[in-house]
Amino acid sequence: MAQIESNLQKFLNQLPDLSDEVLRRDYLQPIQFHNMLLAAYELLKDEHQALRLLELAFGINTKLAARLAGSAQSPVNQAVSQRFRALVEEKTWRTYRGTDLKVELLGEPFAI
Repeated sequence: MAQIESNLQKFLNQLPDLSDEVLRRDYLQPIQFHNMLLAAYELLKDEHQALRLLELAFGINTKLAARLAGSAQSPVNQAVSQRFRALVEEKTWRTYRGTDLKVELLGEPFAI
């Protein structure tokens, strides 16, 4: 348990300095880090880093992004998850304007 907490804290301390490429390659793509990312997301207090993590996850693994956004319990991360969802809806709307499209976004179906 102490090792997990130590790894989690190390990740949180390194996150601001990790490039997007390193974050994608070393943490978002390997499945073994997904549970740690869920725990880390909940502990993030920096809205910018939380939104960055969601955006990068969405570009790689929509299920992981949905799990991150859906796991938000802290007020900061709930706000970030709502903002992220609005951004995704807006991008989806711009991409498929004029098309009757039903998608499942972050685990909730909605029609565009």
